[in-house]
Amino acid sequence: MVHQIDVPQPDDAAAMGRVQLRAWLQTYLNEGAGIDEAWIHEHRGSAVTAEGIAQWREFIEEAVRQPDLLFCRVVRSGAEIVGFLCGRRDEVVTLGPMYLLNEAQGQGTGGRLMGEFLAWAQDAPMRLWVTDYNERAIRFYERHGFRTTGERELWRGKLPNVRMARESEPGDKIIESEVCRWQRHDLGRLAFLSKDIIDWATHDPPQDGGLLPTFPCCGRCLIY
Repeated sequence: MVHQIDVPQPDDAAAMGRVQLRAWLQTYLNEGAGIDEAWIHEHRGSAVTAEGIAQWREFIEEAVRQPDLLFCRVVRSGAEIVGFLCGRRDEVVTLGPMYLLNEAQGQGTGGRLMGEFLAWAQDAPMRLWVTDYNERAIRFYERHGFRTTGERELWRGKLPNVRMARESEPGDKIIESEVCRWQRHDLGRLAFLSKDIIDWATHDPPQDGGLLPTFPCCGRCLIY
């Protein structure tokens, strides 16, 4: 099966929420960490609710309006979405969330998805979080130049995550189009609502007390 990678449309929001929840159930069950299906549904079930789907729709629409600041691509297998990768550009580029369902792995799709993200990020330093027992994801990121920093967290008191970083490397720089160069003046001008959406869809907690719970999606599910 050849997977197609393209820009998501607002109507893809519900499918992205379903992929997110399925990826968690495929990846994070861990008896030793005390993470079972009930825990995942408690902390990730919001992805498939009407409110969660609305948040994804807002993020997709904002990424279309601000393509230099926000990145999002979906992986399609026929009419079905089987993965996606999103990111944002602030002082550094944050990678995540990134998910690829088990049935779509092992075919080079994760590498193609990462290639598009790195082309978008250009020579900016990059950061992500990954769960420490997701060894396949860690190896994947290492192959693409990321290294662990030693920073750790225990999300919701259970999920053990480690920080990885990728500094700019020779050959990363890509010549900007006139459109991208023109768009750079918009850095830092995302609306507050859009910032809430980005925070909701990534690991970092919202700075203004956003209504939805945040979750660690920065590359914890994988891939290739």
